[in-house]
Amino acid sequence: KRAEVLKKMGCNCAKLGNENGDQEYRKKYLNRPWNDETLIEGFDNLKEVEIEGRAYNIIGAPFETRETIMKTIELNRKIKPDSSSLAIFIPFPGSQLRDLCIEKGLFGKDQEIKGDGTIPVIKNDNLSDDEIIGLFNTFILYLKVPKELFPVVRLAEENNDFSIKLRNILKKIYLD
Repeated sequence: KRAEVLKKMGCNCAKLGNENGDQEYRKKYLNRPWNDETLIEGFDNLKEVEIEGRAYNIIGAPFETRETIMKTIELNRKIKPDSSSLAIFIPFPGSQLRDLCIEKGLFGKDQEIKGDGTIPVIKNDNLSDDEIIGLFNTFILYLKVPKELFPVVRLAEENNDFSIKLRNILKKIYLD
């Protein structure tokens, strides 16, 4: 019903913050209590009334693992949004997660935020900065390629000439 009302009001695009594909993580750290089914249903409702659905995602958040990032990818694959946006976590002033990062020694109390959501700014004991950047660079590929090619996409996560060329080839095939 809400999607129908939005459509009647002239809405043609809705941006929804999935942020993380792990339900427990969303609830515990992001104060987002909704489950995956609610998110999937929300995007389905938008599609039914022909409203473009955009998914917003965050990786590299405190205590996140490769597994939680892959859950974010899997949720996006289930949702099939019209577009997906991705940022690497930034501990914004005044947020509870920033306070937690400072408390746990992941980010300095007086540390300046440098970057625009494309590079890691906090320490993550589960993932190196290079791993986070690699997943950032290949996120859209993981959404678009057949799952059988995930091992190939993983090769494209690295920051070397071969991986960059592979990433570009995969983008040409699956994103153009």
